[in-house]
This record gives sequence, structure tokens and C-alpha cells, in this order.
Amino acid sequence: MARVGRRLRASRGVVAPAVLLAVAALSLSLLAPLDVAARCSVRRVRARLHDTQASLAQRYHVSEAAFRARNGLGRGQPLVHRRKYVVSDASMGETLRGGESMGPSTDAYITVSPDRAYGRPFVVALLRHAARTVQRYAPRGHRVVIEDLSLPRGGCMPPHQEHRGGREADVGLYLRTAEESPRLRRATPSALDARREFLLLATLLKTRCVERILLDRRLIPPLRAVAQRSDLPPHDRQRWFGPMPDGGRSVLRAAAGHDNHTHIRFREGGACALPAALGGDAVQVPPDDEPTDLPDDRTPSGLDAAPPADQKGPLRRADQPPALRESPQP
Repeated sequence: MARVGRRLRASRGVVAPAVLLAVAALSLSLLAPLDVAARCSVRRVRARLHDTQASLAQRYHVSEAAFRARNGLGRGQPLVHRRKYVVSDASMGETLRGGESMGPSTDAYITVSPDRAYGRPFVVALLRHAARTVQRYAPRGHRVVIEDLSLPRGGCMPPHQEHRGGREADVGLYLRTAEESPRLRRATPSALDARREFLLLATLLKTRCVERILLDRRLIPPLRAVAQRSDLPPHDRQRWFGPMPDGGRSVLRAAAGHDNHTHIRFREGGACALPAALGGDAVQVPPDDEPTDLPDDRTPSGLDAAPPADQKGPLRRADQPPALRESPQP
């Protein structure tokens, strides 16, 4: 009997951990659909004391028109303190009509999943143009990885909270290596190929078609250092990197979880200057119900503007990349 008791106790010691693991796995499998559903369901938040339509719309990355439509508000109508307002749902202005896929990989970029890489035609054209620009002017190195944009018809695409209307793209980082990988790879400030990365972002930013770019805070200083060595005028450098004189937010913003890619969000509508290679210097993007106002200076960006008075140099076409001044040799 003692021997049987020892065997039973030993079997319980083996079975108990296995049962616990099975229960944990089952719980995770049941919670995963709930997490996906939560990301795709209606989200409501309580208005703070000084919240406005504009502040809530900006905080949760939706247009003011979509925010008003989902909450039945009029233009300029004040919010009620502590009342809940809808800030996102599965179809909040995020459908994609006439979308275009990045397609299979090319000699300039690697497409991870073409069926999850649908975007608005001008977004796809700009991403292709930026990748080709890097390969043309800085060919030494690996191709850039293009991961998720949107689904063919838009809408919720787990696990993302955005990527619903073909205006967002997750783009990998250029590293100081020639080895290629179809997966996003983490970067450190020393591993980042800041020159090629800046060339990619500058090609997109100078069109003024980009609303914001999210990147790990540690990777922003190397890009700022390259910008300071380029012919980028101070006012554009300030607009891209901050700080903004009016207290607004710069285009390039620090965000946790973005040390292996940049999250690029393009403008909803309004005019943005596309490179000549894409059809001209001033191509109208499909209009939004509330077009984004551009500054009075209609120059696409300082990369195409005349050099400052104390800087000599020829003018450059809009489809040329920014010139980088070489660092002095030790």
C-alpha cells in the first residue's frame, strides 16, 4: 500500500503541472478573440474638463468630421464634462475604395504580405518612389521591408488599432548591414543606417503628404544629426523634429514599440506636392470633407527651396534627394 501511495503522489506531481499548462493554454485561446474583438469594437472615452472636439479627435487619431458624425455633434459644439464619446469603431471613416497593393517584392523593397499591404494609390506610389530613391542614391545596403498597410477593402485589421483606411504603413528600418530579412529587425542608434533612413523619410516628408511618423525615441537623435548635416533649412528641421514654436507637435514623434519600424500616417486629403516622377510637383490628393490647410509657403519643402543667403549652391529639382555634406575626416 505504501508503494501504491508513493506512485499516486508521484503521478499527481507530474499531472498537476500538465493540467495547469493545458488550462492556461485554453484560457489564452479564449481570450485572444476577445482581445481582437476589443480592438475592432466601439471605443468610448469620458471627456475631460478642457477637452474639445479637436483635442479628442487628435488624441485618438480620427478626423473631426468623423468624430462629429459618430457622436451627433455640430461644428464647434462644446463637449459635456465626463460624458462618454465614441472615439473609434470598426468603420469610423476607415474604408478603402480603389486601393492598390504594394505587390510582390522588388529590387527596392520587400513586401511581407501583399494581401495586407493595400493602400490608397498615392500612398503606394509614394512608398515605392521613396524606396527606389534610396536604392538609386544610396545603393549599398539591404532593401527596406514594407509590412502592413491595410486590407483590400480597409476596415479593422488586427492586431492594429489603425491601418484601416489605406493611410498608414509600417516600414522597416535601414540597418548598417547588407544582409536582408523578410522580418522587421530591431535597431539601436549605432546599428541604424541613419543616412539611408533619413533619405527615405525626407523623400516622403518633403511632399507634405505625411501627417506623422512614429519612431523609438532613441533613434530620433541620429536622424536629427544627419538632418543638420544636410541642406535642410532650419524651419523644416524644426517642423520635422521640433520643438514647435506654437507648442504643436512635430511630424516625427517618439513612440514606444517602434524600435524595429516606423509607423507612417499620410494625410486624409488636401494638396500635397508629389515628385515630378509621379506626375508633377502639385498633384491634388483625393479631397477630404475637411482638407488639411497648408502653410502660406507652397514650396513642397525646404529641400526644394533656394539655399539661404549665406549658402551657395544650385537649385534642385523636386525629384532629387537632399544633399548631404560629408563629415570631416579625422
